[in-house]
Amino acid sequence: MTGLPIFLRPSVKITTLDLTQRVTLIESTTGAIVGAFERGPVKPTYQSGLDEDFRRLYGSVANPTIGFAHDTSTSFMTQSKHLLVNRVTKDAKYSKISVLKDAVNNSLVFVDGPGTSGNYEEEGLESHILLTVDADLLTANVISLDITDGQTVETATVTYASSHTSTWNSFSSAIQVTLNSFGLGSTATVLNSHTILIRISKTMSLEFSDFEVTLGASQATTDVVENAHLFDVFAENPGAWANNYGITIDNIDPGIRQRFRLTIAGPLVGGNVISVNVNGTPVSSTYSTDSDTTLAAFAALLDSNPNIESAEVEEVPGASNNDRSILIIAKKPGANTVSFTDLAVTNGATQVASVVTSVMAGVDPDHSFRLRVFERSNLNIPVETFTVSLKRQLDSMGYQQNMEHVVNRASTRSLNIRVLQTPESFTDSLYDIDGTIVIVPSTVSYLRNGDDGLSVTSAEIRQGWLDIEDRVQYPVDVLLNAGYTAISVQKEMVALAERRSDCIAILDAPSDRQHPQDLRDYRMFELDIDSTYGAMYTPDVEIEDINTAERRYIPPSGPIGATYAYSDRLTQNIGAPAGLNRGKVTLAVGLRHIYTDPQEELLFPVGINVIKDRPKIGPVVMGEETLQSKKTVLSSVHARRILNRIKVGISDALDYQLFEPNTEWTRIQATELGHTLLRPMTRGDGMGGLYDYRIVCDARNNTPDVIDAEQLAYDIYLKITQVIKGIHVRAILTRTGVGFDEIISQVNS
Repeated sequence: MTGLPIFLRPSVKITTLDLTQRVTLIESTTGAIVGAFERGPVKPTYQSGLDEDFRRLYGSVANPTIGFAHDTSTSFMTQSKHLLVNRVTKDAKYSKISVLKDAVNNSLVFVDGPGTSGNYEEEGLESHILLTVDADLLTANVISLDITDGQTVETATVTYASSHTSTWNSFSSAIQVTLNSFGLGSTATVLNSHTILIRISKTMSLEFSDFEVTLGASQATTDVVENAHLFDVFAENPGAWANNYGITIDNIDPGIRQRFRLTIAGPLVGGNVISVNVNGTPVSSTYSTDSDTTLAAFAALLDSNPNIESAEVEEVPGASNNDRSILIIAKKPGANTVSFTDLAVTNGATQVASVVTSVMAGVDPDHSFRLRVFERSNLNIPVETFTVSLKRQLDSMGYQQNMEHVVNRASTRSLNIRVLQTPESFTDSLYDIDGTIVIVPSTVSYLRNGDDGLSVTSAEIRQGWLDIEDRVQYPVDVLLNAGYTAISVQKEMVALAERRSDCIAILDAPSDRQHPQDLRDYRMFELDIDSTYGAMYTPDVEIEDINTAERRYIPPSGPIGATYAYSDRLTQNIGAPAGLNRGKVTLAVGLRHIYTDPQEELLFPVGINVIKDRPKIGPVVMGEETLQSKKTVLSSVHARRILNRIKVGISDALDYQLFEPNTEWTRIQATELGHTLLRPMTRGDGMGGLYDYRIVCDARNNTPDVIDAEQLAYDIYLKITQVIKGIHVRAILTRTGVGFDEIISQVNS
């Protein structure tokens, strides 16, 4: 097996030969479902196993008008908590709103546009432009704006007519006409009396210039604001459901403004000059009339300084000429935003002492705010609350506060919304230039224009199954049909199971073809599937909705999948999911059809598995036939699944042998690896799944030609455990004087 090492000196060398590698298998029953839901991710998503989590994600109540995917999922999850769900839609739209900062009014503006077909990762940000004027338009004013796509320049212009409001609205309409000349999709909307919003379609590239007001007695100042757009809020997934959800923003951290007290030791006298430098800029006042008047004038000068929010004389009740202090509040929050130097009282016959002391230290705002998500039916309690910031910053615990990270990617990310910020907004905050907090709407701003789209067709369902073709990325072992009984869908499911080689498709008999003769004809002459990778069940199952107590019929694949999971749990994934011991459909309270014995005999030979309603026991699966036409061991569901289990386990484990030398030692390792999987399956009681097996991976099948082809031949011979599908009871009558042993030997000879 191994050569001896070369020793260049007397020593001991240790070599480790590891033959402990084991085969890794999925021990649980993992289902997969593709279908339409009212809401939920439009990509394959494994469930947590908690029913409440599933309902929060995909809808709290089933809606049979759009399909049976929800019922199939919840039925299956009664016995297995392992489910891969792939929601499919057709032309569904994500609802959204855009958030802009109107600097002129220092307010946030929530605007809605058309629903989008892409999520926040796929959808770019639309361009939003604000046109602002700082005053009302006047008689004879002419307001105009140039718009260009780089080749053509068009001008929108109007002349003042009757009032500012009517002129402003007319100007917005003129802009809309001009936008339409470049193509449809862009819009102009009046936001308020001094702001017009222009939303530019993603398909357009437009520039705006020469926005101006001319003529008239005076002209308002104009501005084209191109960086007003802060972020977009998208629904987490598409559908009309999100139109009932909205957001609020509040608890914007204001920081703390510095506070100072300027104190003089006594009254000012004639000729005094009181002065101080504020951030290096001198402020001074000369004595006038009396001490109170002089101090008040000095406070007014301080109040007008751009670094100071307010400066108020602190009066002493009943006193005259005795006001000796001024309370000063800084303009901006934060530390060291204002400094006072060289405070002094000079000139005059006497000069009193003066001092500036800090009353309150300033604290920089942490730029955080609270983002809350509300559902329209309850505006008192939010469904989600996040403390976030536009900036990328950490909180005191070291956690990222950036809104995109918290809402989209953190472990506590939102179940309802996603956020996409503009590049400029990562350095922005919800304050104006003076540090004043922006004004935010006090009511909930709802997402808009989400749409469920059209009913999904078999094409979307088929594509949904193709999305999970990679068995390594999406390991599953049962595919649930969920009532999509178009022949093309069922053939796609079975073909997918064949390509993956690790699962079996549980197919529903069409609800309108469940009469025994109709169903036999459907199987014989329409459903041309000849495969061991699919099994069909009938009839539909009646369930009682756990939330609404409503009784309704659903396709059997969900309850049958639950039966598979129940059987697997009892037999370690190798037993037949049928019969009175393991085939009970525990969720069923009734069946759409009751088949008689002769009717069942029409269906069993063509591979249709019937659910029978047994007295005192209830609905039970009485068949485990695959859709293979010829009868072999793989005509049985349990055999197909045992073989799947062996193939997947062996092939995944043998991946570790790729690119190893094709030597006797490598082949021994590969053989031992197979034994770790197959040896436990040959239990003496027959409950391991195999009667016996052999592995051949040696010089007998790895000939020089095979080795030269850079391949490893690995042959497994299997005797899969058979199950009892019929019991023959013979009543043999004998004469009184005959010995039983003699008769038994003759009867069985």
